[in-house]
Amino acid sequence: MIAALPDCEALMSFFQRALLCAAVLFTTPYLLHADNESKIVGRMQNLRSLSDAQRPGATVQLAADIRALPPGPEKVKVADELAHLVTEGDQGQGTVQAVADTLRQAVSETPVPSKKGETPMPYVDLANLVRYEGAAEELNNPLYAKAQQTLVDEETEIAKADFTLKDLRGKKWTLSELRGKIVMVNFWAT
Repeated sequence: MIAALPDCEALMSFFQRALLCAAVLFTTPYLLHADNESKIVGRMQNLRSLSDAQRPGATVQLAADIRALPPGPEKVKVADELAHLVTEGDQGQGTVQAVADTLRQAVSETPVPSKKGETPMPYVDLANLVRYEGAAEELNNPLYAKAQQTLVDEETEIAKADFTLKDLRGKKWTLSELRGKIVMVNFWAT
């Protein structure tokens, strides 16, 4: 008994349909996340137009939505952009913490490599949120540790800055002698 060979065209059609189904199954989640990401970016662009009362809640919701994105460089980028926006105005400690948690999660899932020995901005921005905005974060990453140390070093250099100027009456003022006092220096020219 001789078995009938399958029709080549029918076989090719079957494989084409199978490949198409596989492509749809594998790209649909990516497209859904890309759509979510673009919606998040759009909402972030509108943050500045919200009232001071609305901004903290919207920012916390954005942070939660970003945390739900799949790991990857785009998640890190969006989380870092939100870290820049949270420092505009006073959105409250809880809002700053939510954004810092989101950025920490993003760089933990997808570490950002250093280029030319420079510390990537997401680590610097996280270190800034911790040092200057009071966020509490622990991230065991050498680039984050480097960012923290850079902030300390910069503060040390700033503290060394000293100069002497004359006021309009000719009296000399030295910056270091005014430590602990509020100082406003206004440079102007005619």
